[in-house]
Amino acid sequence: MKFCKHCGNPLNPSHKVCTRCGRPIGHITQTAPKHEVHQPYPPGRYHDGYQFKKPNKPLIVISILVAMITITLIALFFFLKHQLSPEQTVDQISDALKKEDARHLSKLLTSDGKKLDDSEAQAYLRFLKNEGKLSELTQDLKDSLDKMNTSKTKTHTVSINNLAIIQVVKKGKRYGLFNHYEFNIPKYSIDMYAQDDGKINYEYEGKKHTIHLKKSETAHVGTFPLGNYQLESKKQVGNKTFKGNLTILMTPARSIVKENFKEKRFMIKADNTYKVKDIRLFINDKDKGKLEEYKTYGPYTSDEKVVVHLEGKVGKHLIKTNREQVKLPEGTEEYKTITLSFDPEEINKFDDDDTDSDDSNKDKKEDKEHKEKSDDKENDNQEKKKTDLTLSEAKDIIKQFDESAPSDSNHSYVLHPYMKWGDSVIDVKDKSGRTIYIYYISTKEKFISKGNIDGDHINSGYYH
Repeated sequence: MKFCKHCGNPLNPSHKVCTRCGRPIGHITQTAPKHEVHQPYPPGRYHDGYQFKKPNKPLIVISILVAMITITLIALFFFLKHQLSPEQTVDQISDALKKEDARHLSKLLTSDGKKLDDSEAQAYLRFLKNEGKLSELTQDLKDSLDKMNTSKTKTHTVSINNLAIIQVVKKGKRYGLFNHYEFNIPKYSIDMYAQDDGKINYEYEGKKHTIHLKKSETAHVGTFPLGNYQLESKKQVGNKTFKGNLTILMTPARSIVKENFKEKRFMIKADNTYKVKDIRLFINDKDKGKLEEYKTYGPYTSDEKVVVHLEGKVGKHLIKTNREQVKLPEGTEEYKTITLSFDPEEINKFDDDDTDSDDSNKDKKEDKEHKEKSDDKENDNQEKKKTDLTLSEAKDIIKQFDESAPSDSNHSYVLHPYMKWGDSVIDVKDKSGRTIYIYYISTKEKFISKGNIDGDHINSGYYH
């Protein structure tokens, strides 16, 4: 037996070429020494005549794809973790607040489990701007997240003077992996004071709503996410229809609802009424009865012509004031104040005529008796109608209505024990004890008026 001298492969004597390495055999030794042991070369070390096994390409491709998918999933995980984090949401809210972008903000905030619509987001922006919180809210939200992470609580509320303005709520996991937070705007129930009997129709969230009005009573407007709203509305009083809007202002102290309709309302201020009796109001030459001071007359539509004047008596003589046409309130006015004056010369002329007449003394006597009876009647009524306010309540109403109300440190407030004309009366005195202002408060109509000691009207309006 012979062996290949190149690879040691056993060969038959007739072989000319090695069956393993393929090389010519040439002259070789027929027998190998007994002590020599020829082992075949290990695979992969053969000469250039050896055929290598080809690699498995599908397996390599699959391995590469698996690696790429794994890397992509890891990158996607960290991307989503960042994008869905509450910190990222706060940054987006901050950006929307800076730009006052109601549409973007509406996608980031909820109320009662639903996303805000654009009008609600705009109302919320108005509220924040009005309260000076537009630039501060971002830091408040970041502080809320820090407190929630520290205390492990699931909710935290941001407030202004006990009014909750936004609530951060942890709502579990999103996609089973990421913490899910909601930034929720609280809802508030809104009421208004009715000036008339009738109804107001407005549209909100694509639905029509009706407010039923009963004069001098509170009416429910609706429930809204926190914000300052302007709602397009129509008001019906009797057979008259007024177009305009309702303005809802929410503040930490209270909510305010203002009617902004194109309607004429007015209050009459009568001048030079000394010695004039039985003063009556005429609207478009129609007698509307005895003049009521501090009463608001109306409403009349914007296109109605409204002309007013007063008539009264000096002795037996009838005298009239100037005539004034009522215009629409302007700016923040709720009504126009119309000043109607009697002519002092005419008053004195008729008064002198009465003095010279034979009936002068009789008239004066009757006037005196009439005045005494009126005073007695007023006193009787006062005994029957005690004031329905405490001094503390009256002062709270005054300071709520009148920002320029005198301070307690330099002035004293005195509440009359009995009503006058159905109103509670409060005198404001200076340090010398001199009365400088008089307030009349009607708790029934929630109306307050302010005048001076001379009887001049200063201002008036409704309080809530």
